[in-house]
Amino acid sequence: MDEVSQDIRYADAVMEIKGVPILYTPYLSQPAPQVKRRSGILAPSFATSSGSSGAFVALPYFWAISDDKDMTITPMYADSSPGLGLEYSQRTQRSRLSLGGSGLMDPPHEKGSKKRDFRGHFVGDGQFHINPHWRTGFVAERSSDQTYLRRLPYFSLSHKSQLISKGYVESFHCRNHFSVEGYSFQGLRQ
Repeated sequence: MDEVSQDIRYADAVMEIKGVPILYTPYLSQPAPQVKRRSGILAPSFATSSGSSGAFVALPYFWAISDDKDMTITPMYADSSPGLGLEYSQRTQRSRLSLGGSGLMDPPHEKGSKKRDFRGHFVGDGQFHINPHWRTGFVAERSSDQTYLRRLPYFSLSHKSQLISKGYVESFHCRNHFSVEGYSFQGLRQ
């Protein structure tokens, strides 16, 4: 272990499962357990399905931009289509913001065609304190089509039957509460 960089380093490392060597690497390092946040590659996600979704592979990279901001960049491959997922979050004393989404280009539906369709999704959540009595915020969930999120098990929205987006403004003063909200729904049932 390197005390200065707080890294654990391995030389000629071999990963074994039940005594069978699976992966060899001449060099590997990871943050020490006491490190709270650091940029680096996260655990990959793998999924296979006998249905229409086929195979899914994602390799996320976490980027600690600063103490209050971070981003996760996730190259992925789903059912013969390369794609990209992004997640950004930021927190300040008076606000929090989280934005994310993904997209991929579907292979052509007809033989001989070169036309590829874009499919994707967007999620967002934010809350902003204007002053001690007023705050505003939003929740956004949208998908390009009904089956995109079910096809990619990597996303937390894959189990939902509808996506709900809303915006709001509210006030708290003494024992009074005032709120205005607007909603939008996107059904995901076939």
